[in-house]
Amino acid sequence: TDAGLVRFDPTGSPRLFTPITSEDQDRRARTINVLREDADGVIWIGSRKGLSRVVHRPDGDALETVDIGLPADFPDRRDVSAIVEDHERSLWITTSFGLYRRSRDGSVKAYHVADGLPTERLSDLLLDHRGRLWIGSYDGGLYRAQTETGRVTFEYPLYVQNGLPSEWIQRLIETADHRIWLATGRGLVEFFPDRVTGPLVKVYTKANGLSDANVRAFAEDLAGNLWVGLGATGAMKLARGGFTTYAEADGVESASAIFEDSAGTLCVKGHGPGPVLTATAQKEFGCLAAGRVAWFRPRPPVGWGWVTESVTLRDRHGDWWLGSSAGVFRFPAMPRFASIAQTMATAQFTERDGLAAGQVYRLFEDSRDGIWISTYGETLRGLARWDRTTGRLEDFSHRRELPLPKEDLAKAIGEDSAGRIWIGFNGGLARYVDGAFTFYATQDGLPAGAILAMHVDRSKRLWLASEHSGLIRVDADRPDSPSFVAYTTAEGLSSNNINVLAEDRDGFLYLAGGAGIDRFDPSSGRVKHFSVADGLPDSLVTAGYLDRSGTLWFGTSNSLVRLSPEADRQPTAPPVFISGLRLGGVPSPLSAVGETALTLGDLSPPRNEIELDFLGLAFGSGDVLRYQYRLDGADADWTTPVDRRTVTYANLGAGHYVFHVRAINSDGLMSATPATVTFTVLRPVWQRWWFVSAAALLVAVLVHTLYQARADRLLAIAHMRARIATDLHDDIGANLTRIALISEVAAAGGGSGPLASIASIARESVSSMSDIVWAINPKREDLRDLVRRMRRHAEEVCATRDIALEFVAPADADNLRLGMDVRRDVLLIFKEAVSNAVRHSHCTKLAVTLRPESSGLVLVIADNGGGFDATIAHEGQGLAGIQRRARRLKAHCTIESGPTGTIVAVVVPT
Repeated sequence: TDAGLVRFDPTGSPRLFTPITSEDQDRRARTINVLREDADGVIWIGSRKGLSRVVHRPDGDALETVDIGLPADFPDRRDVSAIVEDHERSLWITTSFGLYRRSRDGSVKAYHVADGLPTERLSDLLLDHRGRLWIGSYDGGLYRAQTETGRVTFEYPLYVQNGLPSEWIQRLIETADHRIWLATGRGLVEFFPDRVTGPLVKVYTKANGLSDANVRAFAEDLAGNLWVGLGATGAMKLARGGFTTYAEADGVESASAIFEDSAGTLCVKGHGPGPVLTATAQKEFGCLAAGRVAWFRPRPPVGWGWVTESVTLRDRHGDWWLGSSAGVFRFPAMPRFASIAQTMATAQFTERDGLAAGQVYRLFEDSRDGIWISTYGETLRGLARWDRTTGRLEDFSHRRELPLPKEDLAKAIGEDSAGRIWIGFNGGLARYVDGAFTFYATQDGLPAGAILAMHVDRSKRLWLASEHSGLIRVDADRPDSPSFVAYTTAEGLSSNNINVLAEDRDGFLYLAGGAGIDRFDPSSGRVKHFSVADGLPDSLVTAGYLDRSGTLWFGTSNSLVRLSPEADRQPTAPPVFISGLRLGGVPSPLSAVGETALTLGDLSPPRNEIELDFLGLAFGSGDVLRYQYRLDGADADWTTPVDRRTVTYANLGAGHYVFHVRAINSDGLMSATPATVTFTVLRPVWQRWWFVSAAALLVAVLVHTLYQARADRLLAIAHMRARIATDLHDDIGANLTRIALISEVAAAGGGSGPLASIASIARESVSSMSDIVWAINPKREDLRDLVRRMRRHAEEVCATRDIALEFVAPADADNLRLGMDVRRDVLLIFKEAVSNAVRHSHCTKLAVTLRPESSGLVLVIADNGGGFDATIAHEGQGLAGIQRRARRLKAHCTIESGPTGTIVAVVVPT
């Protein structure tokens, strides 16, 4: 850093070392330029103040200055920019004051201009795989130190005069494939030190796709791709074995058809840069020579039409066939296609020869020397075959087995290994065998969509490119009933719209359309996807071709692209990282390079919505990563692989969770170690043990308080009832008794009739008062007291009339408590029923039953008297009083009377 050397120990805290050569506070003096570890494990540090190394001391590691003879009076000339160790274990050091060599014995040799060094402002060092030491400079180009003879001499292989775009070289690197690269202020330079003829360098600038010509840094990834750090626009990747683009600077504006002539020259149909000419003057054909496409126009000067792909054909005899809006032209065999610009056509096929009018849409040569021609007219689509033996055209446009020529068009023509001709239409696929056509559509198992291209691979399998169903394999083991197998985006393709099919020498199919290029492995079904991120200049690909050297060529809407397939390196498992985290929608800070293991701790319920971003690293060109993830605590297994890199878990319940994610590359390799996020979602506050305990305690206290208050109230009422009962008994009862006694005495002494009535009323009041005192007395609330009082009353009444009494009551009546109102009303109902039986029924026997049941307290009074007619109204209030008191108790009361007696039954809920 510019504050010193930082050692980061993943198991501890970072430690900052300040170079001990820095005695002032100037930040420039503490800036670290370069770190190198030698064969002995010693860490060497090049800084703005010289050379240091890490030494181990008992009290801790420290930095030690190493004197290599830098000038003390000129601090700016002590700037160490590069360190490298050679095969003799000597250190080579570049500074702003020359080159230094430190041997293992500690001796130092300095090299300056006087020693043959062209310049002393040196920038970088490179020791290549052959042991050659290359030296980059800021103002003199690239040099080589010759050490083979024992003495050091310097060569000047590369400078501005022989191709170097700038003398300002900032960095040097040799990649794993032994290619040497230079970072300069005016572009990326590939250096060919062993080239005898031809240019020593190839320069890449903005014209070649660099976003900035000021190249500052290099790095090579695990797949051999070269990453380039640029001065103002970030970083770019130069893919190993990637695409080479021929664009406007190379004479190409578009390339929609690609082919070779017999001399091996690559030719295209498309357009070159320049003004748009007339239809008959536009140059639409070109050939690649010396890295540039030269364009020309065949004779005669006709309009070659709006269809450019698959209308240029070199037959097996070397003749050239060119389709146009004026028919098909046949040219004689010639070794170089460019010669067609000075060659007249030997034949022209038009409507006079049986060809349907319109633009030639496709040309195809079969194995029997026949040329198939598809045409597109405004009112008629044609299909014909030219026979070399007869020299005539046979028109198939109106064959009844084929779609109507007014409705459909032959868009692709091919031939399988058995010699069967296949023709793709918008609405299906036709097969031609021995002069007969068979048509297959969706009802025959053909996937939907127009067939746009065909290809027979090296394993003799026929493949179709579909407009809507991706890649289709035709299995024609049974000729009369072929089957079709489709590969779509569900199997990893980037698009279901394919119009280009090509195959490399390793048997991989290359599929293209409007979403880049897919490399498809027919044996495994695996897909690699090449896009603009891999150097493809345009996602819209219109043509594909494999040349005789094994190089693939693709045409796009604005360029010609070359791809030299290379054998895949040993695949490595893709690492995977957690790159983003949002809790409840709020982003959480993470390391800039992502996290492989993250522990979040406890999450409160408002933060239980977690959103995770993750990414894997795929270094190979065309590698496509998909992801699987699993949330322990919620998911039973890994998800199916997907390409999205974000997952959201909303409203997670309380519990402990571990999120796992792994990446899967195009070779099927999974991340060796999944990235994990561990966290616990807490229960809501009202569900946590302490809250539940506190709430339970609070409820218990509240219940106890309410219970205690109720108990106190009931006890106070009981005390009041006892006091009232005592007062009634002692005061009012005593006074009524005295009134009764005095009245009886007066009546016995010759008193008048009212005194006798007063005495009678007083005795009745004393009896009623006794019932009231008994009812409100809290000490008389059990059933036993009720039974006792009822029995005593019944015995007294029945004894005066000589009536036999049968009284049945439970023996264990102490446990049933009755309220004051219940006891009083039950007693009064009982007295009224007994009184009616004794006074009016003329009975000789009275049966009383009192028993508690599940439905309530049951009271039954039955006599054997003469009964009464319940339909006749009676003047007395006895029966009405019984019914009224029963309703007040919400009791069920029945009165049954007949010649054999009367039964009063009351069920009182308790």
